[in-house]
This record gives sequence, structure tokens and C-alpha cells, in this order.
Amino acid sequence: MAREVTGAIYSLGYEEPTLEYKGGGASLYKSYLAGVSAILNRPEAVAFIAKGGILRYLAEKYRPELIQIFMAGPSLQLTEFQRGEQMILTIGGIEDYYTADEVSDGQIKTLLGHVRTGHANTELYLWPPPELLEQFCDHMKGYLSNGMHQYLELLWKSIHVNKNYEWRTISKWKAYLRRGNKSNFAPKVIPNSEDFAKGKRILSRSFPIKWDCIALKDMILPEVFDPIPHRD
Repeated sequence: MAREVTGAIYSLGYEEPTLEYKGGGASLYKSYLAGVSAILNRPEAVAFIAKGGILRYLAEKYRPELIQIFMAGPSLQLTEFQRGEQMILTIGGIEDYYTADEVSDGQIKTLLGHVRTGHANTELYLWPPPELLEQFCDHMKGYLSNGMHQYLELLWKSIHVNKNYEWRTISKWKAYLRRGNKSNFAPKVIPNSEDFAKGKRILSRSFPIKWDCIALKDMILPEVFDPIPHRD
């Protein structure tokens, strides 16, 4: 029976159950945890470790021993049910085919806390999808760097520890990630005496001390100031 239940997951037509947004909050998070527990206790869950990034981070957070299971080798998905992702490995110009554990798009969405609403622009996520982190988060360098790990730790503390259960649309996640990026600061230029003298000349020419009774047409307003050149 256990084999039949497990095998049903790998059969064609199987779809992961999705979350339903009914008021959100703690009740929705409990439903989310139940779904995460279900997928992370499946044999193929080790594939989340191989994917890296936020998927690996969440998989290890919700099931810490998954990294040891991953290091033990292929799961039952491959060895028992002959399912997985077909890949090509090239060594010395020779191509070799092999199969690796694989998780479905539905399982990835479950781990990210996806809530289906029927409209692509209103679908919700508890965690930002990997592609958004790649495009809109400066901390993401293509791998789980120390900076990215610290960034995700802050998210984890906010959601899991402080219980700020906020599901966001894709557009809101984009705005949230942009807010966490570093600003493009202006060049560090220190004006010298020549720069101040130039500014004084421009202002004196445009706004003379004895400006009373001067016709407006004779007043020159400096619309454009030349920037101070950068000095090393």
C-alpha cells in the first residue's frame, strides 16, 4: 500500500493541492506548513537542495536533515520508480546522460507558499520566487552568497518567527525587493577653492548686489551649472 501511495505521486495527471486564501493570517500559514511538510517528506525533496538559492534555503529551514539525505545519493524517485530529470554531462568532449531527482513546478510553488486566485496578476506568494530574486534583488549573485543568506534570514525572522504572514502579488514582491537594494550614491567629490570661486562668479553675474531697478530682460539666470569633475 505504501508503494502504491508513493507511486501515485509520480503518475501522469497528478497535481499538487493548492492553498486557498481565506482571510490569510495564522490559519493560512498552518495550511502552508502542512503542504510543505508533505512535499519535504517525499523522496524527491532532495532535489530542492540541488536547486540552491531560496529553494534550498527554505527546504533546509523546514527540514534540516534534508542535506544529509541529499548527500546519501539518489532517492526512491530514481531507484524505485525510474522518474526524474534527464540531464547531459560533458567531460572531455564526451557527452554522458544521467538522471537526477526532480521536483515539479507545483511542488516549487507549494514551498514558496503560492496561492492561486485565477488571475496571474493577483496570484500570491509567501516567499519571493527565485526568478524575482535574480532580477530585482541586488543581494542575489546567482548563488546563495553570505549577503543573500543574511537577507533571507531577515525574511525568515519576519515571517516564521515574528509571524508577519503577508502574502504578496508578484508586483508587490518586485517593489519589496527593490526597497532592499543599495542606492546608487553620487560620486564623492569635495569642492575646492576654485569651485567656490566659479560658483561665486556665476551667482554675482546673475544676481548682482545692486539689482534694484534692473530690467528683467537684463538679468541672466544660470539654468545649467557645469558639474564638478571627479577627482581621484
